[in-house]
Amino acid sequence: ASQLCVAHNVTMLHVDMAPKLFRHTRFSRFAELCHLPEHYCLSIDFRDSFFQADPFSNIDLLGGRTETGMPPDLLLSQEGVATWPHSGYTLGERWMQKSWVEQCFGKETAAAMQAWPTICSGAVFGTAAGFAAFASAYSALGQLPHACDFQDQAVLNYLVFRRLLHASMRVQPRGAGVVHTMAPYCGVTMFVKRGGARPYYCREPRPLPLSAAGLVVNDDGAVA
Repeated sequence: ASQLCVAHNVTMLHVDMAPKLFRHTRFSRFAELCHLPEHYCLSIDFRDSFFQADPFSNIDLLGGRTETGMPPDLLLSQEGVATWPHSGYTLGERWMQKSWVEQCFGKETAAAMQAWPTICSGAVFGTAAGFAAFASAYSALGQLPHACDFQDQAVLNYLVFRRLLHASMRVQPRGAGVVHTMAPYCGVTMFVKRGGARPYYCREPRPLPLSAAGLVVNDDGAVA
């Protein structure tokens, strides 16, 4: 990833923070680092991400701009859609995602979000204003249960679902945007829980959609 950043003139910034302060300071720290008007930044979880090209150039190619012709303050990506064959990627059908929301906001909220296609918190494009809006909305939630300290994806989905982020935003469907989630193409994934492992079955396992050059492509054949 670092070599790709150098090749495409992308500055890579290290976010230094104490783990216990992660939820509280993550996006405010991003807003501080991504602070100039011309900055457009990507908050990315490097542990499970694969780069095929410069992600910033794909914003123009893959519908990342708003109707005004400018990138939105926040560009988000869904991990699935509410229709077959990816209906398993709504919050109500993903036991782990649902449990995160229940831990943070209670069972009634999780039930209200039953048909919500989950948004990935591991890949967020944004401006300083976008990350500042995140930080402000997080702060406005007040004290959440300690079990929620590291559930940034649950909090992100809640904020978008409740329309609490006051910034221009675009949410791109899985298979139609800059970031392409691989999870819908699984066979069986084992998630480890206390007391054992629980299988998560895809209803219809499918091969990864690849171009002739071996690159992952969106539903329309464009390289993600």
